[in-house]
Amino acid sequence: MRLLVLQGADLAPDVQLRLERLILGGPPRRMYSPDLNSGDWQALVDRAVWLRLAKLQEGGARLGEESAVRLSCLQDEYPELQMSPHQREEFLHWMSGTGDPDFDANRVVDIAPRNRDELAAWLKEKPQTDHPLHEDDWWRKCRKHFCRSFLALCDLAEEDVWPLVRWREAFQAWSSGPVQVKRSWRYAAPFVLTMPDFVLQENARSITNWIKVAAESTERHEQTLIGVGQRILDLPLDADSGIRIDGEMSSSPVMDAINHPIGHVVQALLAYWFRRSPKDGDGLPDELRAMFSQVCDDRVDRYRHGRVLLASRLIALYRVDRDWTRSSLLPLFDWGHDVAEARAAWEGFLWSPRLYLPLVIEFKEQLLLTATHFEELGEHKRQFATFLTYVALGSVEGYSDKELRDAIGCLPQEGLEDVAKALAQALVGAGDQSEEYWRNRVLPFLQKVWPKSRELASSNIAESFSRLCVASSGEFPAARAEVDSWLSRVEHPEFVVRDLEKSGLASRFPEAALSFLDRIIVDQPWGARKLGACLIAIEGASPSLREDHRFRRLYEYARQHGL
Repeated sequence: MRLLVLQGADLAPDVQLRLERLILGGPPRRMYSPDLNSGDWQALVDRAVWLRLAKLQEGGARLGEESAVRLSCLQDEYPELQMSPHQREEFLHWMSGTGDPDFDANRVVDIAPRNRDELAAWLKEKPQTDHPLHEDDWWRKCRKHFCRSFLALCDLAEEDVWPLVRWREAFQAWSSGPVQVKRSWRYAAPFVLTMPDFVLQENARSITNWIKVAAESTERHEQTLIGVGQRILDLPLDADSGIRIDGEMSSSPVMDAINHPIGHVVQALLAYWFRRSPKDGDGLPDELRAMFSQVCDDRVDRYRHGRVLLASRLIALYRVDRDWTRSSLLPLFDWGHDVAEARAAWEGFLWSPRLYLPLVIEFKEQLLLTATHFEELGEHKRQFATFLTYVALGSVEGYSDKELRDAIGCLPQEGLEDVAKALAQALVGAGDQSEEYWRNRVLPFLQKVWPKSRELASSNIAESFSRLCVASSGEFPAARAEVDSWLSRVEHPEFVVRDLEKSGLASRFPEAALSFLDRIIVDQPWGARKLGACLIAIEGASPSLREDHRFRRLYEYARQHGL
């Protein structure tokens, strides 16, 4: 197209004549869909001819008589055809977004009527926007004027007219803020209960999201909530959540669950249940027990999204209704029954895991077996390694040292590094009780559960164990000696050395501190800023160590790095 502008004026007369005849003939019909009706096809041809003749003329070419007349007629017939200042008409595809100079110029905003009757007529005439750059203010009308928008939709419903896109936009608007949610739920919830199945199915995601938000913020129409939730569960919804990450279908059970209509329903039911402040041993209400049991039917794929969210509340369900949880929910965690179901259940639980000892004892077999499925836990495998570590540190009844050692021994390198990190975090979290925690929890773990093969050593494990040593406080010499063979060059020693200096351990235990620093600081290109201060503290506490070859090496390293 640009060539017509740049070279059109320089064409030989006979060449220009042939070109104009080709343009006037229009594009070949075979290039376009056979479904185009005659009117659409003629409009397409007219625009194609106008564009090429106009571009040829823009480049300075003097059009022949026939071409000039045709161009003039087309301009009279289609006054909206205008050249863009950005030459966008020369491209097959053109994308503009907010902030681009030509974006607002191409937007068309249709203002919906304010009167109820006129609004209903407008909705019937325009059940959806028909062009990406054509907008209207329906969503804003729904958000700002609930009654008017809702009643207009109800008027159409009485005529059995259901503009599905407009209903979807309405539910999205009614979910957008606490005021909108409370008001819309108060008046629209009973109506939604009577909606035809096809409306619920087509707008399931927006409706269930509205229900979920309402359940979290209002106590009205609780039986309506149950009723609509049951209707959604009974619909033959697609099991696919529709979530895409980087163009690929999501493989995260939790992400899929919280974005699927079934997941929304279960979240709403759980919110309704928690508002009733259930207590240990109360048992589930009959209506929830029935619906949760339906969701736990692993023969129905779409219910898996609900099962993931029930698994995320496993502890609460176990405490309130142990019998139901044993019979309906815990079997889903069994890898031997169904790997896909077990993965989904474990990822749901590990979304926000907590240690509840009776439950840990209850599902011991499934928990230990999960170590062999570490890689299948996706984004929650780190949480599993941490959870397993805390189980081992807790000396839980029924778990032998050998069972825990075998489970942790099944973990790949990444899992072991997560365990080492969890150990350090646990000791740091012990605060003033760190010395006791080291003696009674961490040391027995290292001696009885942690793998013995030094082939598993890594820089990440060394960094975690170095943090563990510093966190052990008065047990620092013993901790350093216990993990000495696992200590090695730490890639980023800045924080470890800073904590060592801050703790005062270099002054209290100069020999152990020197040995510790000698192991973790080797030839890193960047130095730890507090290394010099640590060496001064070591020298001050034990002047004789200044002659130690390790001290001299570290001193020279610090000097070279300006520390």
